[in-house]
Amino acid sequence: MGIRRRCGYPNRGCIEFRDAGNRGTVVVATINYDQPFGTLGRLISRIFQRKPKMQAQRDLRRFKQLMETGEIATSSCSKQQLKEERN
Repeated sequence: MGIRRRCGYPNRGCIEFRDAGNRGTVVVATINYDQPFGTLGRLISRIFQRKPKMQAQRDLRRFKQLMETGEIATSSCSKQQLKEERN
């Protein structure tokens, strides 16, 4: 699966899915990302936890949860859970 640029920034990458036998699937993401605004952009990304590596790790973790369980685990209550607790 390939990734191409978005929002005018020259980014690209690929995602590989490899069979791991009885252990499931190995997912390898390779991303080439040119940070907008250079050093200042990297600093801002780090402060707001928007570094591409951090985002990719979070996204892959959510993807794994969704594929394995059919839902994404969160620490917050859903509207339905709050409604059930009130009754």
